[in-house]
Amino acid sequence: MTKKKRIQIAVSKFSLPSPRRGSIDLHSGYGWSTERGNEIHQKLQLKRKNENPSYTSEVYISRQFHWEEYLFEIAGRMDGVYAEPLPIIEEIKTCFNIKNLLKTLNEIGQDHPYILQLRTYGYFYWLENNTIPTLNLHLVASHNNEVINYEVQLDINSFEKWLSCRASELVAEARFRERLINLRQKTGENFKFPYQSARFEQTQLIKKIEEAFLENRPIMAQAPTGLGKTIGSLYPSLKEALSRGQQLVYLTCKNSQHQIVEDAILRLHDQGEDFRSITLAAKNKICLKKEPLCNSDYCEYANDHYTKMAYHKVLEKLNNKRKLTAQEIQKVSKLYYVCPYQVQLELIDQVEVVIGDYNYFFSSNDFFGQQLVYICKHPEKPNLIIDEAHNLPARSREYYSCSLSSYTLKKMFEEVIFLPHKLRSEFETLLNLAILTIEKYGLGNYAHRIVLDLNEFMNVENRIRDFVARFLDSGAQVRLEDVVSRLCINWSEFTNSLELAYNSQNEFFTSYHPNPETIKITCCDASKILLERYNNFKHVVAISATLKPFHYYSQLCGLHKKKPRTEEFNYPFPKANRKIILIPQVSSKYKERAKNYPRIAEAIYKIISLKNGNYIAFFPSFIFLDNVLKYCSIPPHFKILKQKPNMEPEEVNYFFSELRNTIKSHIIFAVQGGIFSEGVDYPGDMIIGAFVVGVPLPSLDIEHEGIREYYQKNFSKGYEYTYIYPAMTKAIQAAGRVIRSENDQGIILLMDDRFMQEDFINPMPKDWFNKHPQELISSSILNDIRGFWSASR
Repeated sequence: MTKKKRIQIAVSKFSLPSPRRGSIDLHSGYGWSTERGNEIHQKLQLKRKNENPSYTSEVYISRQFHWEEYLFEIAGRMDGVYAEPLPIIEEIKTCFNIKNLLKTLNEIGQDHPYILQLRTYGYFYWLENNTIPTLNLHLVASHNNEVINYEVQLDINSFEKWLSCRASELVAEARFRERLINLRQKTGENFKFPYQSARFEQTQLIKKIEEAFLENRPIMAQAPTGLGKTIGSLYPSLKEALSRGQQLVYLTCKNSQHQIVEDAILRLHDQGEDFRSITLAAKNKICLKKEPLCNSDYCEYANDHYTKMAYHKVLEKLNNKRKLTAQEIQKVSKLYYVCPYQVQLELIDQVEVVIGDYNYFFSSNDFFGQQLVYICKHPEKPNLIIDEAHNLPARSREYYSCSLSSYTLKKMFEEVIFLPHKLRSEFETLLNLAILTIEKYGLGNYAHRIVLDLNEFMNVENRIRDFVARFLDSGAQVRLEDVVSRLCINWSEFTNSLELAYNSQNEFFTSYHPNPETIKITCCDASKILLERYNNFKHVVAISATLKPFHYYSQLCGLHKKKPRTEEFNYPFPKANRKIILIPQVSSKYKERAKNYPRIAEAIYKIISLKNGNYIAFFPSFIFLDNVLKYCSIPPHFKILKQKPNMEPEEVNYFFSELRNTIKSHIIFAVQGGIFSEGVDYPGDMIIGAFVVGVPLPSLDIEHEGIREYYQKNFSKGYEYTYIYPAMTKAIQAAGRVIRSENDQGIILLMDDRFMQEDFINPMPKDWFNKHPQELISSSILNDIRGFWSASR
C-alpha cells in the first residue's frame, strides 16, 4: 500500500467556506486575533474555571482524514469545554462592536469562518464521543466587555457535505503546492549566474554566502558599492531556496530601491530562468479608494471580495505573469471589483521572489508581516535578504516608537465642518479629550521622562473607534485623508506601541516634549522582536556597504544569538581610480565650527577649481550647510545646487537632470544621511568628487540620551552605539557615492580631525588605508589632486 502524504493544518485555517465567500471587514473571520483579544480570552477562561469545576480551557483536539493520496491531520485548541451536565463547547471571539459582528454572522450564516470553526470542533467531538455537543459562540466587546451568546447548530449531514467540498479543495491545493515545489526544484537545478563572468570579489561574495548556508548560519556581508552585491546575494540565495522548493524574500529600506532588485530579476528572466516575483506596495499606495478603509459598506472592492475572487478565479488569471507589480494587480482588481491590497496577500504564496520594504515584515502594524509569518510556517522555510542592512537598527526602532502631538490634533478642528452636522459636536468633544490626555503630562517648558497610563489611552481609543463606527454608518462621504480616519489611525498606532512598551522589560521609555506639546514612546532596541522574525526563515543574508563594527550591527539587527558569519569585501576596482585625502586641519566640533566655515568654503573652492565636473559636499546638518554656503564662491562655469529639507520628487529629479548636463559643472550642497547620500547612484561622470565635511553626530537631547543610557547599561558602549557608529555609517555612505563602476574615477575628501580618532576609525572600510587613516593625510593637497587628475586622463 502506498504511504499517504501527511499534511498538518490548523482548525482555524481549515474552517473556511468552500468556495470562499464574504467581504473584507473587521468581522469577516479571516483575520488574526490581537493581543488585546488574547488577554480577554484568558481572563474569561479563568472566570469560567472558578465558576464551574467541569470547565476546561484550551482543550486540544485533532482528527486525521484520508482524502485521495493525502493524510490530513487537522488540530486546534477549543477555548473552553464544559463536561457536565451536558457537553458544551465554547469559542470566544472578541471585537470592538459585537452587534456588527452579530449582524455579519446572521448574514453569512453557516459559512462564516467562526461558525465553521466551532462546527468543526463539534464534529470532531461527536466522532470521538458519539455525542453532539452544544456549541456556543461567546462574543465579547473589547471596549466595555458586553457579551452575546450565539448558539451554533451542528447538523451532521450538512457539515459532511461541506467537509467533502473542503476536502476536494484541500487536495487540489496540496497538489498545486507539490507541482509548485517540483517546478521550483527543477528551476533550481539549472539555475545559472546571469553574466558570463563575475568580478573576483563578486565571486567571493557568492562563495561566502553559500558557505554560510552550508554552516546553517546567517551571514553579514560588508560589500563596497559597485561590487554587484544585489545580484551577488540574490543569485545564491534564490538558487538555494529553489533547490528546496522554497521562496526568497528580498527586503529593502526604501521603495525606491525595488527597481535595482527588479532589474536583477529581469536579467535572470532574460537568460530563460522561469520563476515569478511580486513587488509589494503599501495599502495607501495600491488602494483604489480615496481612503484605505477596509469596510464593505464604504468600499465596493472590499464588499464580497472573497466571493468575487473565487467566482472570477482572479488568482488563476494572474498566474501567467512572471513579474507582478502594483499596476498589474490594480488593473485586474478594477476589472473584477476586488481589493488589490488583499490580492497581493493571496499572491505571496504563489511566487518565488517577494520584494518589499522592511516594514512589510519588521513593523508592528503591517498585515504583510503577519501574512509572511503564516506563509513561513511550512516545513521548509524561505530565505531572506536584508539589503542596506545598516538601516535596520534605526528603522526597526522607528517602527516601534510613536508620538502624539496636541498641535496636530488642534489642527483637526479646522476640518470639523466637513463632518455631518449631527456628529460635529461629538467629534470636537473627542478631540478635546484627546488633547487634554496629552497635555496633562506637561510639567513645564522642558522635555522630561513620563509614565503613561495604558488604560487611559485605551479608553480614549475605544471612544474614537465607537465614533468611527457611527461615522461610517451615517453615510457621510469619506474625504481624501479624512480627519476621522487620521485620528483613529494615529491614536491606535500610539496605543499599540504603548501596549508593547508595557509588556517589554527596559527597551522602551516615554517622554514629554514642549513646543509643540508631544508625548513620545521611544524604542531603544528592537533586536528581540527582529530575532523572533528571523525564526521564520531558513537562511538570512544581511548585506550593505557599511556594516562595521560587526558586533554593533549583529547585536542591534537581532542576529547576534544566531552566531552570524561576518565578511568584509575589498574595493573591487583599481585603486588608481580613487583618491582619498584626509584633511584633519578642519574641525566640525561645535565650539570650533564658526572659525572653520570659511576654511571649508575656501578648500572646496580651490579643489573644484582644479577640474571641471560635478561634485557633492556633504555636511552634518542643514544649519552647518547654510553657514558654509555663506562663505562660498565658485569658479566660472560652476552652478550651485542646494538640498532642502523634505524635497519633492520633482525637485530631486531636477538635480539629476542638471548633473547629466555636461555643459556646466555643478557643486551640490547636501547633508549626510539624506536623499543624495544613500541608496542613489551617480553613474559615469555624474559625480567626480565628494567632500565629507564632519561627522553627523546626533543632537544631545532627552531621546538620544535615553537611548545612550540603555546601550551603556546593556552593552557598555553607550556613546559609541548612540552617536559614533550611526554617524560614521552616514559619512561612509556619503563617501561611497563617487565610485560606482570600474570606469568611474574620482576624489573623496574627508574633512574633520575626528576621522583620526580610534572609535571613529573602527567603522571605516579596510581598503581605505593599510594601517591607519594617517596615511590619507597629504602634505600638498592641491598638488596631489592635480597629479591624480593628470594620471587619470
